[in-house]
Amino acid sequence: MASDDELGFTALDWRELTPQQWNELRRNAIRRAELLRQESNRALARKLAGSVLNGAARVLYALSDALAWLKAAADQRTAVTRLQKLDDRPLKDIGMDRSEIESVVRAHGGDKTRVRRDPQLAA
Repeated sequence: MASDDELGFTALDWRELTPQQWNELRRNAIRRAELLRQESNRALARKLAGSVLNGAARVLYALSDALAWLKAAADQRTAVTRLQKLDDRPLKDIGMDRSEIESVVRAHGGDKTRVRRDPQLAA
């Protein structure tokens, strides 16, 4: 139902409209179209902002993962360097040969029967 200051679209007999009523009808149609456009633009802006924030969060997570990987690689290089500086005797005391240093530190390959040591104790 239309309010007192609006002409209702469904209740009109188009043939009996005066020029003033046609103008009012056009103004109402334009006003409604502008309101719908504004609402649509706001919804689009909200979705775009959400997408940008979601994309930024994904980039930050990827950077965080990359930094963690770089830190782990640097820690492994440091551990390999320290172990390679040891003599054979201390290496034998911790249960490893010089040829196993890389595979033990990087945890790929090596002896599968080797007892895993607590990283806190190895440091």
